[in-house]
Amino acid sequence: MQGHFVTSMPQPAKSLSWLSIFASLAAMPLHAQDAKAIVERAIAAIHAQDIQSIEINGRGFDALFGQAYDGDSAWPRFALTRFSLAINYQDNFLRDERTRVQAQNPPLGGGNQPIGEQRQTLLFRDGYAWSLGRGGKPSPAQLERDLRSASEARQTEILFTPQGFLQAALHANPTVHTEKIADKTVTLISFITANKIALEGTLDEHDHLQRIRTWVGAPVLGDVVLDSVFSEYQDFDGILFPRHIVQSEGGYPLLDVTVTSVKANSLVSSEVPEGIRQAVTTEPPAIKPQPYGEGVWIIPGEDYHASKSILVEFKDYLLVVEAPDGEERSLAVIDAVHKLVPGKPIRYIVNTHTHFDHSGGLRTYAAEGAAIVTWEGNVSYYRQVWSNPYTIHPDHLAKSKRTPLFEGLVGSRTFTDGNQEVIVFHYAGNFHNPGMLAIYLPRQRALIEADSFNPQPDPRDPPTAIPNLVQFYGAVQKLGLDVDQIIPIHGRVTPFEEGLTDIEAHKTSQLWQ
Repeated sequence: MQGHFVTSMPQPAKSLSWLSIFASLAAMPLHAQDAKAIVERAIAAIHAQDIQSIEINGRGFDALFGQAYDGDSAWPRFALTRFSLAINYQDNFLRDERTRVQAQNPPLGGGNQPIGEQRQTLLFRDGYAWSLGRGGKPSPAQLERDLRSASEARQTEILFTPQGFLQAALHANPTVHTEKIADKTVTLISFITANKIALEGTLDEHDHLQRIRTWVGAPVLGDVVLDSVFSEYQDFDGILFPRHIVQSEGGYPLLDVTVTSVKANSLVSSEVPEGIRQAVTTEPPAIKPQPYGEGVWIIPGEDYHASKSILVEFKDYLLVVEAPDGEERSLAVIDAVHKLVPGKPIRYIVNTHTHFDHSGGLRTYAAEGAAIVTWEGNVSYYRQVWSNPYTIHPDHLAKSKRTPLFEGLVGSRTFTDGNQEVIVFHYAGNFHNPGMLAIYLPRQRALIEADSFNPQPDPRDPPTAIPNLVQFYGAVQKLGLDVDQIIPIHGRVTPFEEGLTDIEAHKTSQLWQ
């Protein structure tokens, strides 16, 4: 679940896009100062005139966007025992290496907590984004958690260094003006890159960048600020660089790093692997609903770990469980549902919890007129964040001006037409999220759940997040439900007994209580 935020982005007129307004503002002669001279002065202030590449090392924390425990919590944090960022500005190359371990106790929020040591290597060059897996095997990068492309996100990461921002500004016809913030006069540098990334940087009285920010259109939150704040500039072998960097999105930190070393102009680069260059970008595969008993279909995600939706047919209407990811996915699912069962409206969309990979497509169903069934404690949260502007990526709900219909659930609720039956119940006390809902299908003796049990592809592999699995199975057993199979939103349909076996085998391997 996401935290609340405040954005200072101006509200655009209805007839203009957000980007066109930013462009028009940036073109205004807001101050008579020579913009290029100011940028050159800022470059000189941090001794960046001849920097072609940079390596930054440090330690600290990073966090998972859209996976907060609840609406009043920050994104869940993980400790970075190693953070290494290498950038070649001439080659437009980036390598981001991190080693993370568990930080939070108790392990509240998403991310399959508690985790063991995790290592990641993310790369970018020439518009290609890829990651290195086990054995250094490259694979095309997936979308970011805010649904930006990995290429856009990693290009932004290059620009979110003081050297990268200033070098880009120097070649981008920037606009410069001054403002008074907290009784101090600061200089603001604004420009839009060739690939339409709008950036604004704030210079202090020493011509050091205090902050860089851009704006992102996120499915749940709408228009949000993504920014990096820099402090404690110091000399690293002749380069002035901030010792402390805090990057935030949607009002909460994504990255908090204390820099331990900076090195300039070393041989930092890498060629794009041939397999990555040749990888063909394809349209998402056609959705093929899979029958699961009378009047029930599983609508699979695009790969093993992607989120499912489940369709249940009643006499006069349809009920869908889960609206994952974003509008594009929801539109495709809705289209498949109407082709499969024509003539019946989707009256209800059941939301298992507020994490964005489970709620990012809810607004699309709301625009269709479906009532959102969610834990009562989520209703005020959704109403608040959905009142934010959605101008960067206007969705169907923003265009329709429709007021979403919520049905907040306390305890449980039964949907039935005398033949088909669905029981939705809240199970409190889970570390993953306080508003977890599960959906029981009595006729099929099946239980739909999200993130309390994510079965591994190979049943011999241990599951993740054992504390959540233990709590979930305890709640199910207290209710006395007759369950043959678990239908997880992530992963394969699984015998109920498999979870019990996993608990018995691994219940002492993760000691959070």
